[in-house]
Formats: sequence, C-alpha cells, structure tokens
Amino acid sequence: MWAGRELGVFDTWDACAKQTSGFAGAKFKAFPTEAAARAAFMDGDAAHVDYSKGKAAADRPGAASAPRAAARPADYPAGPALCVDAACDTTRWVMECRGVWLGDGSSVGGGGDGEEAFTFGPFQDANGNLGEFLALATALRRAAEAGAAWTVYCDSITAMAWVRKRVIRSVFLNDDRAGAEVRGRVEDALAWLKANRSPARVVKWDTPRWGEIPADYGRK
Repeated sequence: MWAGRELGVFDTWDACAKQTSGFAGAKFKAFPTEAAARAAFMDGDAAHVDYSKGKAAADRPGAASAPRAAARPADYPAGPALCVDAACDTTRWVMECRGVWLGDGSSVGGGGDGEEAFTFGPFQDANGNLGEFLALATALRRAAEAGAAWTVYCDSITAMAWVRKRVIRSVFLNDDRAGAEVRGRVEDALAWLKANRSPARVVKWDTPRWGEIPADYGRK
C-alpha cells in the first residue's frame, strides 16, 4: 500500500480494503510473497504501476492480478455535497480542518470531486472538536453566502450538537487553553451562527458503512 489511510504491507485483501475503500487516489498492488511485497514497497509505486497505460504492472499479460478496490455500498452518497473534517496532533495540540467536495459541486456553486473548498490551520493549542466545529460552521456560512442548499456531511456528533445548540462546551475554551487565533475564529463562527441561518442541510457521515469521510486527513 503506497497511498491509503495507512501505508505498508498487508496480509489479506480485507485489511487492504480498509485502507482503500472511499480513499481517493489509493495506490496498491498484490504480490505473490511477503518478501516481494516489502521490496516493492521500498521501490515505490512508480516502479510497479504503469500510469501511462492506466493499469498496474500486475494487470499486464503473464502477471498476477492486482486486487480491485472494494465496491461502495449502494447507499454511498453521490453528491454534490460538502464534507468537513479536522485533524489534531494530540502530542502538541496542533489542529487543522477543511472542507472537501464529494461529487461534482460545480452545479451548486462548488468545486470538483475531491477538491478542497476551504482549509484552515494548522493552529497551535487547539483540539479536534474545535476543528470539527469550525469546519462545519464554515461550510454552513459558505452555503448561506452562496444562497445554496448544500448537503454538508460531518462525522462529529459533538460538532453537530454545538452547531445545533449554538453553544460550545470545550475545556480548551473554558479553561483558556485555546490559542488566540483559533479562539478568534471559533468565536466569530459561533457569533455568525447565532445571528444567521443557513440553507444547508447537515447530515451525519456513516463511517461504519461508507468508510472515512472524504475530508479525512488519512492520519489515523
């Protein structure tokens, strides 16, 4: 697995599928032995995947077939929709967040599939919940500014509750642990939510069924 949620050599296709399902741009290939797979991993994908012909070397005549990406469930969202997520390094409490388009959002004033709609950070002294809230609030604000009834997917129950109640319950804010920049952005987002309504529809992303949300940073 050269590009996926986790990189390295996996023993089974099921283990590989967990890293590729719903992951845009995954790069992987099957090999007959573990030793061959580890050597190929060190070589890099370009040495084993023929991008000019749009197929892996294993797809050429006389070679073993590469595993195919796991099929998405029938109810996997087609879009257009905006997905939001955040990532936080809890060893240093550094956070970043973003919104990514699912499907072709150009028809609703957005971008192409997999394209970032916005990105913030990294912020010092912040946690993932603040990032998820900031990303979700930003998506709602962008929808209101565009006058568009976008669907916005979020995998954070906490962030969705904070947005719905217009109340943030975070020790980072209450204990004055949040950095000045992220505090300012979060407080501005909260003030906007209290004074405005967005036409966007917020929907919980079903991670167990659909895999990681498209805005995921792939660092788990």
